[in-house]
Amino acid sequence: MPARAAASPKATTLMGRSMAASYSCTFTYVMFVAHLALSAAAVAVTSDPISSIAQAVMSTAIGWTLLLALLVVMAFVFRTGYEVRTMVGILGWTSVPIVLRALESLLSNWIPALTPLRLMDAAQLRSSVYWFRPLDVFEMTAVLILGLLLRRQQGSSILKSILTVLVVIAAWCITTRGYLRLF
Repeated sequence: MPARAAASPKATTLMGRSMAASYSCTFTYVMFVAHLALSAAAVAVTSDPISSIAQAVMSTAIGWTLLLALLVVMAFVFRTGYEVRTMVGILGWTSVPIVLRALESLLSNWIPALTPLRLMDAAQLRSSVYWFRPLDVFEMTAVLILGLLLRRQQGSSILKSILTVLVVIAAWCITTRGYLRLF
């Protein structure tokens, strides 16, 4: 019986990257579904109409889509050569604090000890300029994770990461302030 030829180092590296990208996409999918479920549950607890639940789910899904599109466009503008799979993985890790905020929002209805965390919610923060509202603690953490993950990518630099993060912050602040009315 002939011995199997060993895989070339290049093939092993490519398979390793493919496997890592696959796990990263799976993680992002799990975070996306968790965010959808938590958004729907939080609205279901506080209001009755099915249309409110559908609107919350659609807003969450569109928000994820817009953020992914923004990351891909910024990668194209800066010619970093990121793959969409890489951006999906970055989106997944960036979403962790946002999903935790959605979980906190749902659980604070039943656990009064979580109420102080609502003080950090951006919806309750006052804005000195109408169109710009400050980021909450969860969003600041997500932006920090985004910047660190972008900086670690091949073809990136500190300047490209900072500019991408600033564009994401501006888009986040403007859209959540109410200028982007999807419904």
